Amino acid sequence: MFKSKSDYDKEIQAIYSGPEGQLWELLMGEQIHVGGFASSADLAHFGGIKAGMKGVDFCCCSGAGMRFLIKYCGVSQMEGVDFTSAQVTLGKKRMKDAGLSAKQYRFHLGDVATPQVTAGAFDFVWGEDAWCYVADKPGLLQQAYKALKPVGKVVFSDWVATDKMTAAEAKRFCAFMKFPTLMTRADYEKELKKTGFTKIKSKVSCYFAPSMELYVTLCLRQKTYDVLRLFGFSKETFKAVLEEMGFIMELAKSKKIVQAYFVAQK
Repeated sequence: MFKSKSDYDKEIQAIYSGPEGQLWELLMGEQIHVGGFASSADLAHFGGIKAGMKGVDFCCCSGAGMRFLIKYCGVSQMEGVDFTSAQVTLGKKRMKDAGLSAKQYRFHLGDVATPQVTAGAFDFVWGEDAWCYVADKPGLLQQAYKALKPVGKVVFSDWVATDKMTAAEAKRFCAFMKFPTLMTRADYEKELKKTGFTKIKSKVSCYFAPSMELYVTLCLRQKTYDVLRLFGFSKETFKAVLEEMGFIMELAKSKKIVQAYFVAQK
């Protein structure tokens, strides 16, 4: 049985306000996405992000992508939308700690399917490995389209399945990751076209399998104590989490799940 939207939203908010969200940041760093800084730089280059642009990050979490775009790419202003209060609060603190002024950023606490951002105000909509948590993908893309200037574009990465993945593998993967749906590159390209986007392009990154192998290694070696502490030193929880992460690592090595980049023009 599918969860109601409100129940699912509460589950994801709980994850990113608790030990599971802390685990991913412990292993991935402040940039909670596969490939970290290198992946962000590749995505920005692929999407043609330029200095002076104004963007909005849908599912911005604590705003790591916003800080990257302002500090590394010279983006003049970023807004971010996320529905987890704890992450938005943390993001505001990290913006100040990074020395950014209030004129350079703004957070919106809310649902990306109905974001409170100004329509037609942005050069680009950004997302990094986060839209896999959004159940209403058409609604998300419609809002992205609405937020963009007449010549704006959407630039995002996400975890997507390939035709090598079986139904049983997809079910287990989504259950552990708490994903409501699992898209393919073709699925996203179809939805982008349906929304009205043009000049759609996508490609698979090189980061997924090496990153997952790194996270498993960190759990087993350098970060073992830190991971155990997050889960109250429960050996059973540690073992269960490690088994599922190992399962994802094998999916990644078999290219059944990949990180893909997407760019599309309004």
